[in-house]
Amino acid sequence: GKAATALILCPAAVQKQWQEELAEKIGLDVARYDGQNFWDPNGNLLPNPGGNPWRAYPIVLGSSHLARRRARRSQLVAAAQEGGWDIVAVDEAHHARRRGSKPNDTPNSLLALLHTLHQEHAWTVLYLATATPMQMHPHEAWDLINLLDLPGHWGGKPYNFLTYYNQLADQPDA
Repeated sequence: GKAATALILCPAAVQKQWQEELAEKIGLDVARYDGQNFWDPNGNLLPNPGGNPWRAYPIVLGSSHLARRRARRSQLVAAAQEGGWDIVAVDEAHHARRRGSKPNDTPNSLLALLHTLHQEHAWTVLYLATATPMQMHPHEAWDLINLLDLPGHWGGKPYNFLTYYNQLADQPDA
């Protein structure tokens, strides 16, 4: 009862599964947005209330692939500026990364979207989820952790985070 609005972004291939699981497990009937229409958990077409589709219903489930498209990103930023969401959840969050493996490589479109939404204070709570074992560089982990506004040393600068992992790598085997 503490959250009234939520945005859930997941790969298009698992959108229906997310919708079914939310309905079955916790009794939430969530509108699934496919870029044109809204659908209920039973596959019925829902009315489109007009306006920004990302704010059309209290909880919107959308494809992360759709959200990262240039035209859709501007809609999401506008929705964030209209008040954002209490909760933003991103499934398969490991897809939000840099285009290359170097710390100075540019963010891909999903990571860039999350950074922009973060700057707009788009959420009260952010959940980043993945069940995929991740092979990543420490700076890629920092990119995601930085979205969480961690306090103190961890949230200070990427250097602090990277130095910690470099020190771990330099430790001799015990």
